[in-house]
Amino acid sequence: MSEFFLELFSEEIPANLQKNARENLLQNFKDFF
Repeated sequence: MSEFFLELFSEEIPANLQKNARENLLQNFKDFF
């Protein structure tokens, strides 16, 4: 699963968009656990 997210982040995504996506993902991860 982590490879999937690495693929997403390594694709042609603007850096600021990556940052927001990472923060949202991290928040969802924390909420989930």
